[in-house]
Amino acid sequence: MIMNCVKLLTFSALFMISGCATVFTGASNNVQIRVVDSESNELIQNVKCAITDNDGMVYLLSSNPGNIIATKGKGTLRVDCKKAGYAQQNMGIAQTINGVTFINVLFWPGFIVDAVTGNMHQYPANATIQMKKI
Repeated sequence: MIMNCVKLLTFSALFMISGCATVFTGASNNVQIRVVDSESNELIQNVKCAITDNDGMVYLLSSNPGNIIATKGKGTLRVDCKKAGYAQQNMGIAQTINGVTFINVLFWPGFIVDAVTGNMHQYPANATIQMKKI
């Protein structure tokens, strides 16, 4: 009987300290990035893009469109794209609040976990970068 109570208390404590956004959506985001010509909206071939988070982690776009897996909670992703014949394009991909975080209204320790780990944020699933010919 005492062992069952200990197991129940342990499980309850672990459940309450785990963040809902952490559990349900993970610690990283897949972001598809497309780089297009600003006038024709066509994909630009052989474009080079580096995406940097606030911790200095650099993700390189290896194709267009391409995907990166960005760690949540690292602030705005800074995108730097280059291609001969185009003006260099610098822009940011901002985070939004992960809606799953609001489930933690019922389990406030989970909200603290999500806030500390950065999992209360998420990046958009898709981003389009427009570059202008020079």
